[in-house]
Amino acid sequence: MSDPVEPIVAPDPMVAARDAATDAVVNSPHHRRVIVAGPGTGKSTTFKKALKQRGGRGLALTFLRLLADDLRNSLVDHADGYTFHGFAKRQMKVHTPAGLSTRFEIYPPLVTLEMWDFHALGIQKIARNPGAITLARKKAAIENPVQKLDFASGVPQRVLDLGTYYDAAGFPDLTLRMYLDQRDYPEHIPAFPLIVVDEYQDFSPLETAIIDQLGTESDLLIAGDDDQALYDWRAATADAIRVLADDPGSDRHPLPYCSRCTSVIVEAVLATIREATAIGKLSGRLDKPFECYMPSKGPDSEAHPKIFDVRCTHSTYIKRYVAARIAEIPQEDIKEAAKEGYPTVLVIGPRQFLDDVVDHLREAYPDAHRKPSDALPVLPVHGYRYLARNGGSNLGWRIVVEVERPGGWEAAVRGALETGEALVSHLDPAFRDEHLAVAALLARGLKGELVGEERQELAARLRVPVEDLDKTLELAQETEPTEEEEGVQEQVDTIGPDVEPDEMADATPLQPTITFTSLVGAKGLSAAYVFVVGCSNGHFPRRLPPSDVEICEFIVALSRTRKACHLVSCAYLGQEALAPSDFLTWVRGQTIIRPINKRNVPG
Repeated sequence: MSDPVEPIVAPDPMVAARDAATDAVVNSPHHRRVIVAGPGTGKSTTFKKALKQRGGRGLALTFLRLLADDLRNSLVDHADGYTFHGFAKRQMKVHTPAGLSTRFEIYPPLVTLEMWDFHALGIQKIARNPGAITLARKKAAIENPVQKLDFASGVPQRVLDLGTYYDAAGFPDLTLRMYLDQRDYPEHIPAFPLIVVDEYQDFSPLETAIIDQLGTESDLLIAGDDDQALYDWRAATADAIRVLADDPGSDRHPLPYCSRCTSVIVEAVLATIREATAIGKLSGRLDKPFECYMPSKGPDSEAHPKIFDVRCTHSTYIKRYVAARIAEIPQEDIKEAAKEGYPTVLVIGPRQFLDDVVDHLREAYPDAHRKPSDALPVLPVHGYRYLARNGGSNLGWRIVVEVERPGGWEAAVRGALETGEALVSHLDPAFRDEHLAVAALLARGLKGELVGEERQELAARLRVPVEDLDKTLELAQETEPTEEEEGVQEQVDTIGPDVEPDEMADATPLQPTITFTSLVGAKGLSAAYVFVVGCSNGHFPRRLPPSDVEICEFIVALSRTRKACHLVSCAYLGQEALAPSDFLTWVRGQTIIRPINKRNVPG
């Protein structure tokens, strides 16, 4: 009797189609290849194959630190990965920019000092006790002309002059100095076998101009998606990738297949785009194919065929709903997320909804820990550290003045900046001597020489509890940000223990990892289960019709999902009556409504 014949299984045509799309990019000999593709479509894999084909060590650039970390890890054998800020730091340490000494400091909060310098100089006035929104706008009034290369405004040159006075650079002006250095000294432009650039729509005109400079010495492979353009506040717009993709000098390619999201999520993204364009939004949008890659996402798509449209009668029910659904997540999904290195759960939304959920979940998940914000504030410890090195440091004195705000500080700062004289010479001698003594105390603290009351005095001067003094002194050891601190990423809270590989095989149940972030901060993240809270008109979107950025925020929020998505709204926030978000009507074909009221609210 002959052996049974194994049936011949025909290859899935989608596998071949995806491979063909990737190979078309990799095998193109064009100097500037441009990928226009949606989320989760294999850009990192394509980058890796293209870099490997070229050989040598390439360069990978992106905007967000989280994405730079991902690129650095996935391309470790083929390229060095950086945020733009990190790359500018590298280049300007090799080629000292004009106007700065070889010992210049990289001080990220410099723009805060510059904002108040503009106030002292009368360039832009800041009212007494300004709110956070006012300060953000004043900073933007400085950063945006830099990011736009708007020299006619005079702001970029003033920023450079202030940096020269302080012998320091923040991130925007460090990037500006790199651009000017490479413009004036083309021989400083580095060459690589290939430069890959991810999330091109996130870059400002300044940063895209630097990419153009780099392209004079290296071939470029650039990826972007105008449906994920969130950073208009820093002069980054969807037009950048649109212009580049339509340029006759670009070789444009799609990557159509999403291997992150389930089929219903892909359908919801496409439905959102259709509804948005029907009301005249996303004008000029680049058309791009976007399909669920069923060979890998078929089982998840079958298990999670609908998005949950959760309608709570009151905002207080949101946290209980989210907690109950998290408690139902199967162990296999928790372990899969831990193994693959993404959170089990992502909770996204406006802060007025998010904070309540965070507080509630921390009661059930005591392993909560907060990832610190990447935004470095003006800290007294850094000012005294600079003064401990050099008692005449303009930057050190400016930080101390910013923190202490002594009487007449505006006149002192204005006088120093207008004359170019040392700032210390414009300060009261008693103030000078007092704070030099603190700097000396800090210097001794760094050597571990303080005892008793001296530790208490220094902690008070640094405005920290005495029990946190040693940790604060560690901050003073290095005033420049580490590579991990560079880039821009909104604050993210993560709940759940870090999981080691051997724990995944253990029979002991794992706790889910839960990440909280804003609508903008969701960029660069993904999770098995996604909850978008605050899906109510007046909050998300803030106004009707929604803006292009809010539409992109909704697309980004949806496409973070690997398995199941819950869109959560409420009829009342406190006493405020709310209507469900218009976004929910846009995706009604992909959702199932789940009412939550006092009769069925979990817990």
